[in-house]
Amino acid sequence: MRHLGIAIVHFFLVIPIFSSEDIKQRRIVNEICSRADGSCFDEASCDFVLGKKVNEDGEENPNQSNPPDNLQYAIEFDLPVGFRRLRKALLNEQSLFWTETILQNTLQYTEISFSKWDRLDTQIGLENISSAVKEIDYIGASKTTNYLMPESILIKANKAIEHAVISAYNSNFFVLKKSTVTPDVPFGSRFVALSQIVVVNTGKNSCRMICSVEADFPNGEPLGAGRSIRYAMKKAAMTTYEKIRDTILDTCPAE
Repeated sequence: MRHLGIAIVHFFLVIPIFSSEDIKQRRIVNEICSRADGSCFDEASCDFVLGKKVNEDGEENPNQSNPPDNLQYAIEFDLPVGFRRLRKALLNEQSLFWTETILQNTLQYTEISFSKWDRLDTQIGLENISSAVKEIDYIGASKTTNYLMPESILIKANKAIEHAVISAYNSNFFVLKKSTVTPDVPFGSRFVALSQIVVVNTGKNSCRMICSVEADFPNGEPLGAGRSIRYAMKKAAMTTYEKIRDTILDTCPAE
């Protein structure tokens, strides 16, 4: 039962709209920005992967507000990357950082398919919030992602279906709430992995990422299996979040 965690994943996919040549170039840059010493050959290469620095990210953020409470199991990281820069890399339709660098290269997922945001698809993740759009308009925007996780010694390759919703979006932090089902794993039809990603603007080209997860059993816990599922989910989630952190740190040097 403890190996159920291999099938639990918790992150978010952005839809790429690039030519085949752009995608080929980004794959080359991904290799450049994954050297063993954790640095890139130059900042321009990292700009192409993570996106360019945003001037406003260099300012202090004295108006920090409290993000929502975490789910049952949580981990947080301080990152030397500007808030708006990372937000765009993670959320914007024009970014391939999440799909290419994280999901495909770091986590080795395949057969990835995904929908657009169901609203404001071209606006979500932009460096600055448009004056024509209210912050509240972003709340509730959602998208669905499907992917196949690689097989291991313990479990065959299995699919995951992830539904992500923006529950907060402003200049101080944004919050993604996700629910993921993995129907191919043992008891996969009995539980849902709930996860939350919070990125907080700490100013001066830095941000804090807070990731948390918990298990939900819509029809009650499987007899004798609930504790094992929770343990496996926690272990898998923390490992995945740490890989994401390491990839962000390796992709670009401190700003």
